[in-house]
Amino acid sequence: TLFYAPHEPKRKKITLAQTQATIAGFFSTGIEEFDMGLIICPMQLFKTLFPDNGITQVHVQLHKEVSQERLIERLRKRLGVEVYSWQELYPALVSALKLEKYVMSIILALITLIASMNIISLLLMQITQKKADIAILQAMGMSARQVKKIFFIMGMGIAIMAAITGITIALGLCYVLQTYHLVELPDVYFVQHIPIHLTWTSLLSICSLIIAISFFAVSSGLSQADAIDITHVLRFNG
Repeated sequence: TLFYAPHEPKRKKITLAQTQATIAGFFSTGIEEFDMGLIICPMQLFKTLFPDNGITQVHVQLHKEVSQERLIERLRKRLGVEVYSWQELYPALVSALKLEKYVMSIILALITLIASMNIISLLLMQITQKKADIAILQAMGMSARQVKKIFFIMGMGIAIMAAITGITIALGLCYVLQTYHLVELPDVYFVQHIPIHLTWTSLLSICSLIIAISFFAVSSGLSQADAIDITHVLRFNG
């Protein structure tokens, strides 16, 4: 009996190229998509790892004084290349952040409106308790406008002090959240932590909103002072 065994071809041995590199450190941008696949290295090491691949993208970080829209337009006209901002690359993230900002603004306005109701209640209580004093002052020659001015200063003083206290606490909380990353977001978001970015325009708009609502609340609460009958008060409280 004869057996025939064909010669098996020799298996090719695959060897992977190895390059030594020193890892200087790790960094986190806050965007998980970048953190999982972004490496910053010298150009020499990049050419050693990928000799056949050239530069396909260039990322530019701008100063705060530089206008992003003007720079993109100038680069497109001068170089004739495709230039995109990070807002154009991640429209879903920008839309989500804008929606959350609008919702937070509405919630803040509602909270301020509810707080202004307390100011109105406080002014009404003060006017009711001080009816006799108001009547005596008006009988001595003080005008109703001057009486309203006293309560107006008191109401706006309460509102301004409350606004300063609230903004100070908010700034402290923002600093803590930005420094220690206490609140982590799930994987459905592009970022790992809540992004905190404070601007003077946001603070000024919040202060203006609080002062405007407080002004209308105090002004509406002072209408009770006009309803005081001096003769009636002096007669039954004398």
